[in-house]
Amino acid sequence: MNNDRLNALRSSVYKGAFLTKEAPADVKTAEAMLANLTTEMGTIVTALEKSKKDSETQYTDLNNHFGGVKATTDELKATVLKHAADYAEMITKQQMLVQALDQVKKELDHPIVKGGKDLVESDRDAAVNLQKRAFMFKGGQEWDFKPDLDKQNVLSSDEVLTLESAPKSLIVVGAGAVGCEFADVFNAYGTKVTIVEVMPAILPLEDADSSSAVARSFKKRGIDILTGAKISNVKVAKGSVKMTVEVGGEKKELEAEKVLVAAGRAPNVEDIGLKEAGVQLTERGFIKVNTETYETTAKGIYAIGDVIGAPMLAHKGQREGVVLAELLAGQHPHLVNYGNIPNATYCHPEVASIGMTEAQVKEKKIDYKVGKFPFMASGRARTAGETEGHVKVIRDAKYGEILGAHIVGLHATELIHELAVARENEFTVEEVDLAIHAHPTLSEAVAEACLDSLGKMLHA
Repeated sequence: MNNDRLNALRSSVYKGAFLTKEAPADVKTAEAMLANLTTEMGTIVTALEKSKKDSETQYTDLNNHFGGVKATTDELKATVLKHAADYAEMITKQQMLVQALDQVKKELDHPIVKGGKDLVESDRDAAVNLQKRAFMFKGGQEWDFKPDLDKQNVLSSDEVLTLESAPKSLIVVGAGAVGCEFADVFNAYGTKVTIVEVMPAILPLEDADSSSAVARSFKKRGIDILTGAKISNVKVAKGSVKMTVEVGGEKKELEAEKVLVAAGRAPNVEDIGLKEAGVQLTERGFIKVNTETYETTAKGIYAIGDVIGAPMLAHKGQREGVVLAELLAGQHPHLVNYGNIPNATYCHPEVASIGMTEAQVKEKKIDYKVGKFPFMASGRARTAGETEGHVKVIRDAKYGEILGAHIVGLHATELIHELAVARENEFTVEEVDLAIHAHPTLSEAVAEACLDSLGKMLHA
């Protein structure tokens, strides 16, 4: 392709498609821009949280606290709705960018896998030869919900971000990380929120103490929580959704303006030609891979991220992508440690964890000790007016190995990484305590919890 043709293509196809004024010089640059745009979209809930309660300028009730900044509810709503508008614009730009990149690749004779038999027809011999090309899949989608998402009244976590105003009432189906995050956000804008969860507790993958702490906080703020629930008789009408929820043998009729389906995600593997290419799936519908190489059952075809199974987390998929890229480049990377991937939930209070829960340790019949430090005893938490929650450390009774760690409270999702580093390097609780923690800081609570597991806590 000559330069004139490429320039004409760029100016016509890419007009208005990018956040920057300049069109990309080549396909590689376009792909990089698409990756950057996707990354910007990936943590929108965090942006919403920060608009609701900025980590530096605290939203405080001046009747109960000294100092701080008082913000009105309308100001908070306006800020968050602006984020929602920015998100909607970003979605549109990403769609335009994908179409543009599609066209450029077609012009430059770079085949794109779109689905069906395309994978098989896209130069399979070249795919087998890793020096020429390797196909890689990733990605997830919402689980099915009956009735189907109508994107007007029954919403996924995508559509809910583009609402022009907060609904008067909202039923959140699913109380995992996403469900709790959105329940928290909409409750802050005055929406009457009801959480419906099939499992016995909210945040069912977290430690029982963490789940209980968040449930107490949510109930104080007027969020209704129904756990161990069965949903039936869902009726969608214009402007409302009705359903029957059974809890403990008792049936309740619920009605809300909107329903958010946050019951998890499923692998996005339909209609992309996997079967024709010889790529096998697991019983649960994920792509079957060798987790040391990420190669599927078809030679030269690889998969990472949500499509290969839990945990379906962006940071897990990113690390898998890095490892795979290094493997394909002939390097010898440190493989992903699937037992040491942190979980983070951006509700208020925040929740973070790594390793095993106390219930999992008991199930394995490991002799263990627990250390726990409440943020109520933290000077830094008290001055911030954020005393909910705790740090909990579970250690092996004999050697002090950190089996699991669980944090609920202010900046829990930041604090967890000290324990992630400790576990990755096989530090004991004693070695964590040997590192001097500055005072007053929230991270002192990590050291205190480690000390408590040894029966040596100082400041509570």
